[in-house]
Amino acid sequence: MGLSLTQQIVDGHRRASGVRAEPGEWSVAADHLVLGGLAATRVASLLGGWPIDRLAVDSVLACAETEPLPFEAAAPLNRSLAWLRARGASIARPGSGIPAHVYRERWAAPGRIACGTEPGMGLAGAFGALAFVADEIEAAGLIAGGPLVLARMETLGVVLRGGTGPAVSGTDIGLDLARRLPPGGPPAVLEFAGDGLRSLSMADREAVAAVCARVPGGVSLFSSDEITRHALRLLGRETDWKPLAAVDPPVDFSIDLETVEPMIAPAGTPGLARPVRHAMGLPVRGIVIGSAASPIHLARLAQALAGRTMAPGVRLVVVPGTRALSDLASACGWLDRLSAAGATILGAEARIPRGRGSDGGGSLWFGFDGAPDAAGPTWVASPESCVAAALTGRITDPRELETELAPAIDEPVRSRGARLLLEGPAGEEIAPFPALPFPGPLGGPLRGPVLMQVGDLLPAAAILARGARLDPLAHDYAALADHVFGERDAAFAARARAHRGGFVVAGRAFGGGEPRDEAAPALALLGIRAVLARSFDLRFHRRLVQSGVLPLRLRLEAEARSLEAGDELEIPGLPESLETGKPLVVRDLTRGTQHALPHDLSAREVEWIRAGGLLAAIERPLAAESRR
Repeated sequence: MGLSLTQQIVDGHRRASGVRAEPGEWSVAADHLVLGGLAATRVASLLGGWPIDRLAVDSVLACAETEPLPFEAAAPLNRSLAWLRARGASIARPGSGIPAHVYRERWAAPGRIACGTEPGMGLAGAFGALAFVADEIEAAGLIAGGPLVLARMETLGVVLRGGTGPAVSGTDIGLDLARRLPPGGPPAVLEFAGDGLRSLSMADREAVAAVCARVPGGVSLFSSDEITRHALRLLGRETDWKPLAAVDPPVDFSIDLETVEPMIAPAGTPGLARPVRHAMGLPVRGIVIGSAASPIHLARLAQALAGRTMAPGVRLVVVPGTRALSDLASACGWLDRLSAAGATILGAEARIPRGRGSDGGGSLWFGFDGAPDAAGPTWVASPESCVAAALTGRITDPRELETELAPAIDEPVRSRGARLLLEGPAGEEIAPFPALPFPGPLGGPLRGPVLMQVGDLLPAAAILARGARLDPLAHDYAALADHVFGERDAAFAARARAHRGGFVVAGRAFGGGEPRDEAAPALALLGIRAVLARSFDLRFHRRLVQSGVLPLRLRLEAEARSLEAGDELEIPGLPESLETGKPLVVRDLTRGTQHALPHDLSAREVEWIRAGGLLAAIERPLAAESRR
């Protein structure tokens, strides 16, 4: 039986680190960690009081800024970056660009395992690296010496055959694959192999990876070959290259590249992709070339639009992802050509302007990491389709303009115009951050009132909202805790503190919607040790467990209705009664009833809850080791 590339990398890291793994999980040491500015501040605060002299991850990259931060956050950010730098982290100078893309230029390499707190990490898969998105608690755990713990992912083999047709590129291949994947499937690593890889430049591979990162639970991983080596040579990092391929790789999808045609998909739902020819003629008023665009993408765009004028009413916005790419594009004259064609060039941290034409035209996006914020219909498409739309003012099959589009050009030398953007470690002493008042280990039964009862589909944004009032506090977990459920009940936090904790009762899909990774730690800081819900958003369920908050499932609607705000609840027998696969008894002392509620915790997650969260579970053995 063959050995997938994913399993080779995971097994190699597990053997090297000696990390214990539980059934159904991957537990490995990560090579690289990437932090945005806000995440760096939160990670430093989460590790307040820890005696850390050196970061446990081999390489940590923190970026000084990823988006405009409130003035109040400047001092905590600078202090956090100095704290990380003093312990061995590399700090990107202000204006370097989006963290994931700085990482891609400087560190991404075959066989590495990387994780980061910012979107865009998945593009490292084009270089043969396994890359995952982590939250601040997971990042703090890695820095403190804990493993990267992930639910075991399915490996799906994607074999590419032949070569692409005219006006077809990586985005089209990614969208063609996305529509083949079963909707709602489990998280998976998509491994790419086959003779068709020889026809895909690194730019095309990165475009495929960018689409795969938009598939829920999707991670891409390409074999490392001579094209990978060539790309690393252009980045001045050929020594990072090594060949990497699966042994008898799995074949779950086989794609004949000659049959792939230009594709388009609604933003955020790549599984609904369809051929561009099925959407021809729809008006387009905005085109965005986002931060995930590579040098070759910008070069081809500039060449395609050189000497041409965009259709009336069309606005083209170009956002180079890093300072190095912007410098290179400027030195090569690409930005001048794009500007001459009518494009607006923005910095990587800029907010993309909204708006649409009076005729209700939509917008096309390529290479954008986050969720597009635009009025009107918004589609994801390839650079070739974006050029065709810019020239015609409507969605157009780029094959119809084949003679007008720029021919393929060689990969540009990326190192040209690039500057040294990373600062090395410094030895200054930074005063330790104060320890956050997270609850300690479970030392006995949980008892307290139902502090709030909420219905179905309550999103994480309703637990802890964002906006002008809270944005200046985004770096401060303790201050954020004062605003938990603040838009629903301004007295919630005060009530939770007065009772030294309590319970929240919820309906289905609790904590879904746009992620708010700070919401679960904020609940824990109020002393809330359990949430009882009909069901949980999977991501938020994990964040609760990492924060030391016990998620229990209410099996019946009647159970949820019977637990009212103010009822005094008790979970007896803890911590011994908390075991994998065993329901917990919850007594309603006010009404004299009790419920047997299941949970979905793995053995490791049971450890985290008993200890008081992921960080507490790491801290206890480290503290014991330091006393020896």
